[in-house]
Formats: sequence, structure tokens, C-alpha cells
Amino acid sequence: MSLSDNSARGHHSRLQGNYGEAYMRVIAASAGLRVSKEEPEPEGIDLLITRVLPGEHRARARAEFQVKTTSSIATNGGHIRYVMRRADYLSLTGTVGVELDIPRYLALVVVPPEMDQWAVIGEDCLTLHRHAYFADLMGPSQLEDGKQSLTVSVPCTNLLTPATLLALVSDDSEEVA
Repeated sequence: MSLSDNSARGHHSRLQGNYGEAYMRVIAASAGLRVSKEEPEPEGIDLLITRVLPGEHRARARAEFQVKTTSSIATNGGHIRYVMRRADYLSLTGTVGVELDIPRYLALVVVPPEMDQWAVIGEDCLTLHRHAYFADLMGPSQLEDGKQSLTVSVPCTNLLTPATLLALVSDDSEEVA
């Protein structure tokens, strides 16, 4: 593989990552949520999504999201199997109030392989193709010492919609189920 092949693959990967974050921003906007990105990015966290209730300047509910994208998914028994690097996985583990200040989730955005199919403009619509799913990996790490990656299981039923995103940010686990 030539250097230009590696460069092109890296460029496509960055664009795909940008699309994943934009996809999350659209879902959040549809739910009336605020999205921010810390600079520099905290390790393993891409977006902070916040719910501010009207008239309540201090009442906030929020969650952090690590956004990953893929154009090919492997499913098994109603779950998407996704390989995560050690550092990325570990940044999503822990307990709120102990290692974590607020909840953290994995958002897995599945995109079409061809970039020109990611977003399609219609006469009166913009269609973002494929779906986003979420996984709650909080709690004790399941990664064995010395392992550099882990395959996580993301339930296909965990489709990320404006309603489920609102429930995750609001820490309303009954609404998400």
C-alpha cells in the first residue's frame, strides 16, 4: 500500500467521523438539546449533550458521548459487534459519582460505504442515511489486563432517536428501555 493510499484512507476516516458527529448534532437539535465540544477534547469524549429546561437556568441534565462510525457492521443475535481500542473503551467505563462526573455513552453511527450516500437532498427534505445506536458501557471494565482491544455488543434495539437521546441525557432509563 502506498503512502497516498494510507493518506486517502485517513482522510476518509476523518470525514466519516465528522459525519458521525454531525448526525448526533441533528438528532440532538431535533430533541431540543444543546451540543458542545470541549477543546481540547477530553480523552475518549467527542460531544457533551445538555438538556436545559425552559426558564430553569441551573437545572441541567447532561451526558457525554464518544462517537464512533462504521460502514460495515457485524451482527450477532440482534447485536452489533464493534471492536474498540483499549483507551476508547476504558474512557466509557466507571461509575457516575466515583470515576465519572456524568453519564457516558458510546454512539455508533452506521454510514453507507459511499460518501455521496451519507446525506441526500430531496425536494423538501434532507435524508441522513443509516442509523445510530447507543451502548451503556459504564460500570466495571470487562477488558482483560494486557488486551489492547475489546469487542463490545451494541443492541440493535438501542436505536438512537431524538426521544432516546433525550432520555439518555435526562438519565431517564425507564424511557430508554
